[in-house]
Amino acid sequence: MFASAISTLSRVVVVVYFVLIVAVLVSLALSLYRMPHEEFQANINAVVDMFLEKNKNLGEETTKYWSEISSESYLFKRYQLIAEFVKTKMSLNILLGFFDSFIRMGSPHRKKLSVQVFGSNHISNIGDPVSSEAEVTTITYDSISSFREEMECYPCIPEMDLAAFLPN
Repeated sequence: MFASAISTLSRVVVVVYFVLIVAVLVSLALSLYRMPHEEFQANINAVVDMFLEKNKNLGEETTKYWSEISSESYLFKRYQLIAEFVKTKMSLNILLGFFDSFIRMGSPHRKKLSVQVFGSNHISNIGDPVSSEAEVTTITYDSISSFREEMECYPCIPEMDLAAFLPN
């Protein structure tokens, strides 16, 4: 009986979270569609400034470089490239088009992702049904590296940008 009550409670919590997510999406849509061009441009400038901000200390710079090395992407000018892209190519129309295509409820390309992590004591719960109305694909991996190896672009061997290491 106790397990049944917990199961029912967990389903209620999921429904509440779903309603909250819908409310956030509706609020976001209203904010985007009502946003004046000047406010959007101010947000663009803030994002560009954030990506071009100088490192505050050596630790911050080291972390940035090591994250590129550990992810094996070696794109050391990532923040500069993102800032340039946002500055030159981003517009309110592009953002609204992306929102309408991929985020808005009922949009043609909208996808949902649910991630469930099971501890070793709950391995038997992996096959439990999630929803009868949704198409569910279960993917199980033993490690992050085995997951990465199955990605389409793995291993991505980019051109190494050594100019980032040269003094200005």
